[in-house]
Amino acid sequence: MDFGCGGGGNTKFYHDKGFDVYGVDLNPLDITKIKDKIKKVSHHFKVIAPQPNEADIFFDGVKFKIVTALQSLYYYNDNDLQVRLESLYNQMDPGGIMFATMMHKSCWYYDMSEPSEGGLRHVKLNRKTDEDRDGLLTFNHFINFVNDEDHLKNIFKMFTPVHIGFYDGCYRTDEGSEKHLTFFGLKP
Repeated sequence: MDFGCGGGGNTKFYHDKGFDVYGVDLNPLDITKIKDKIKKVSHHFKVIAPQPNEADIFFDGVKFKIVTALQSLYYYNDNDLQVRLESLYNQMDPGGIMFATMMHKSCWYYDMSEPSEGGLRHVKLNRKTDEDRDGLLTFNHFINFVNDEDHLKNIFKMFTPVHIGFYDGCYRTDEGSEKHLTFFGLKP
């Protein structure tokens, strides 16, 4: 199950490899896109509410062996993040794999942010080079950055860590690091 599946690029890849895929997202347009891409299992995709609830069950009676959450969890404050992780944990088989990413504080967004509430930082994109990027200056983000590997392990404390890694890149000359930490863990 892909939490925050978006338009389904990752989900379609795994479907084409023979996996029985499911996905959830907050955006109805993205869910419509993935349902169109994988019509045979379109009932495996749904829009979810933004506010997490520990009792959330996205697909009645389905337990997942693998849950991915790529670039989707760091928009939650500390409390809501733990509630969401509990709900995902509760929907997994024992021995299931969690693969997730969290934005690291060395990401260039961090330098354009200020503390907000609940562990979130308010990122304000206000660079001169962004002035011609339509709508970007008025679309601010709230991001829950991780400090280091120990911080990441603490966030995912209900899982047994298997591997901590990262990926990074710089996609424009006027931007900096896009570092994200990766977490692979097992549900005991």
